[in-house]
Amino acid sequence: MQKCSSNVIDKCIEFGAPENVKLIVDELINCERLNNLIMNSYGNFVLVNSLKFAQDEQRELLIAQIEKHLPSISDLKLKQKWAVVIKKVRTGQSIKDIRF
Repeated sequence: MQKCSSNVIDKCIEFGAPENVKLIVDELINCERLNNLIMNSYGNFVLVNSLKFAQDEQRELLIAQIEKHLPSISDLKLKQKWAVVIKKVRTGQSIKDIRF
């Protein structure tokens, strides 16, 4: 994923109509290359922002998909950051300060 394209998707998620945001998050939930997004700095940005704006049910589905890929991540720091993000989301804490 490239910086410009991640910015476009981010703005669509942040400012889009709820039905459009739902479509984007559904695409992420069903993405065959989610592992690539998890390990990419721009992909991380999109995924974290998706978690911020997704509806509750979608948020849990996206978290479940991310958790499926965590064991395959070899970068320990990245794996720990995702664990923190997931814990914060599940406990209702803010993730706006998360940086990858």
